[in-house]
Amino acid sequence: MMQPLLHFPWYRCAAAQSTGVSLGLVSLGGLARNPRCVTSSDGLHIVAFEGELHNAQELRQQLNLAAGGNDAASHAALVLHALRRWGVAAFERCNGLFQIAWWNEAEQALVVACDPGGLRPIYYCQAAEQFAFATEVKALLALPWVKRNLDYDGLLSFLRHGLPLGGRTFFANVRVLPPGSYARFCGGRLEIQRYWRMRFTEQAELSERESNEQFLQTWVEVMRDQAAGNFRLGLPLSGGVDSRVILAALMAEKKEVFTFTMGEPGCCDATLAHELAEKASCSNLFSPVVAQEVAHGLERAVYLTDGLFNCVHTNVRRLLPSLVESASLVFDGINAMDGLYDPEDLWWHARLHRTEATQWLRKEVGAQPVDRFALGTGATLNLLHPEALPRFTPALQHDFVQEFVLRNRPLVGSETAVVDLFWLEEFQHRFYAHGPQILRSAVEVRCPFFDKRMLAFIGRLSPRQRSTDKPLQRHAVQQLSPALAAVPWERNGLPLTAGPWQMQSRRAARMLQRKVGTLAGKYWRRPGRGCRRGHMIDYDEMIRTSPLLQEQIHSTLVGSAAQASGLFDPRALADLLQAHLQRQGDYAEIIGRLLTVEHWYQLFVRRAAPVREKRELPMYARPALALAA
Repeated sequence: MMQPLLHFPWYRCAAAQSTGVSLGLVSLGGLARNPRCVTSSDGLHIVAFEGELHNAQELRQQLNLAAGGNDAASHAALVLHALRRWGVAAFERCNGLFQIAWWNEAEQALVVACDPGGLRPIYYCQAAEQFAFATEVKALLALPWVKRNLDYDGLLSFLRHGLPLGGRTFFANVRVLPPGSYARFCGGRLEIQRYWRMRFTEQAELSERESNEQFLQTWVEVMRDQAAGNFRLGLPLSGGVDSRVILAALMAEKKEVFTFTMGEPGCCDATLAHELAEKASCSNLFSPVVAQEVAHGLERAVYLTDGLFNCVHTNVRRLLPSLVESASLVFDGINAMDGLYDPEDLWWHARLHRTEATQWLRKEVGAQPVDRFALGTGATLNLLHPEALPRFTPALQHDFVQEFVLRNRPLVGSETAVVDLFWLEEFQHRFYAHGPQILRSAVEVRCPFFDKRMLAFIGRLSPRQRSTDKPLQRHAVQQLSPALAAVPWERNGLPLTAGPWQMQSRRAARMLQRKVGTLAGKYWRRPGRGCRRGHMIDYDEMIRTSPLLQEQIHSTLVGSAAQASGLFDPRALADLLQAHLQRQGDYAEIIGRLLTVEHWYQLFVRRAAPVREKRELPMYARPALALAA
C-alpha cells in the first residue's frame, strides 16, 4: 500500500508487522528524519505516528517521563506511552495535527485516529474481516479486495457543493474518518467514536475587551510555540486578515519568513500582499496563474487529490518547486473562526426573520440541482446522462444539508451553532484543507488556528465575535503591527482599524455597486486591476480566453473520448460550455467539477489503477500513513 504514496525518492518510510496486521509510514523527513513505527518492549503494542504534537512536554510531565526530542519519532514514542496509560482517552489529550495507528496485540484490536480538526485525513475501508486505512484513497485501491463501486451520493454531493458531504468519497465502500474521531477494528467489528468535538455558544462568555485580550494572549503563545525550531518559515500571503495576523505574530517574534502569493497580475491580493511584505521587510514571491499550466495539469491535480477537489483550483502545486528551495515549514491560515455570516446577517436573524439553518446553509454553500441546471437565459439542462439517471435517482432525493442539520441540531441547539458546525466539520477540513494538504507534498505545514488552545477559545465566542468581520484578528494585528493594520483589507478596501459602522457602510455600498453593475458592465472593476475585486483568479474569464483550456474541456466532456464514465450527457455539457463562452452566465465552477469527475473516472475506475506520470512531469502527493489489516 505504501508504493502509491512514494512519489519522490527523498520520501522516507518505515514499516512494522505483527500477527494479522501490517503498518506502513511514509514521511517527508522534515519532522522525522528517521521515521519508524514504535513497538513496546513487550512487543504487544505498535504505534505508527505521522504529524506532530504541540504539547509534548506537557504530556511527558503527566506521564512522568524524562524530557525528550521534539521530532515525530520522539512524539510517536510518547503517544505509545500515552495509549498504554490512558487508552483511547489519550487522543483527547493530544494537541497537534496528526494521524495515529495503534495495534494492541493482546486485544487483537487496531485503532486509528485523526487530529481534532481532521486536517490530516484518514480514509478507510472494511470488507468482512478485512480493514484498511490510508491518508490517500489511491493507497487503498492497491488492495485487491477494495471494490471500485461508485458512490452516487458522494458524486452528486460533489457536483452540488464542491465536495462529498457526510464523510463520503466517490467509492461506495471508502469513507473518511470524521474530525476528532478514532476507529476501532476488532473481531471483524468496526466502531467509530468521537473523542473531541467543537461546542459553539450562542451567548458571549467574554466581553469585547476580555475576548480581545485573551485572543491576543492565546495567539501569541500559540505562534511562539509553533514558530520555534530550526525551520525556514513560509507563508501564503494575501490581502486578507488571517495570513496577516500570522505575519504580525512572526514579526513580533522577529522571525524571518518567506511569503508567496498566487493570482492574476495586478489583482488586489497581489498588490496588497506585496505592500504587506514590504511593511514586514520580508520577501514576497508572486506566482501568476497561467491558463496553459492549468490546462496541462488537470489530470495531475485529480491524481493528487483523489478527485475530491475541483481540479481547476489546485494552482498551489505550481509553486512547490520554488517553495522547497525557500521554506521547509509553511504556516497556513485555514481558520476555525471563519463563519458563514456577516454581522448584519446576525441582526436580521435575531430581530426580523429567524432563518432556519437548512435555508441558511443552502444559501451559503449552494445546491443547484444538476438534473435541472438553470442557465442565465432561463433554460434548464439535465447534465446527467439518461442511462445514468436511474443510478443517481436515489441520491437526487437526498438533501445532504438538511440531513446534517436534522442530525446535529439536537446536539448543538442554536441555528448559528449548527451553521458553524457544518462549516467546521464538513467544509473546512475537506474543502479548504486541500491547500495545506497539497503544500504538504513538499514542505511541512502548520495550521495555528487549529491548535487546541485556539479551538478551546473559539468555543467560548459568540456568533458576532466569530463572524466574517474578524474583529478579534483585526484587533490582534493592530496590537502586534500597526503598520500591517494600516494596509487596506482586500475585502472592503478599508484599513483594519476601521470601525464597525465604516465597514458595514462600505459593505452596503459594495452590494449596491454589484446590483447596479449590470447596467455598466457585469462586474465592477477598479482601474488597472486585472481581476474582479475580491477574486485572486477569475476562472470564468480564464476559460473564455484560453483556447487550450477550452480544447481540454471539450475533449474531456464533449468530444468522442468523453464517454468514459457515461455519467453525463455530452450534448447538455456542450450547451453548458457554449452558454459560458457566450457570457449567458458564469459556470466555471460546475465545469471544473464535471472535469474533475470525468478525469477521476478515467484514472481510478476505467484504467483500474492510478496512472503514473512521465518522469519529466513531477508528481506531488501528500506524505501519508498506510495500513492493511
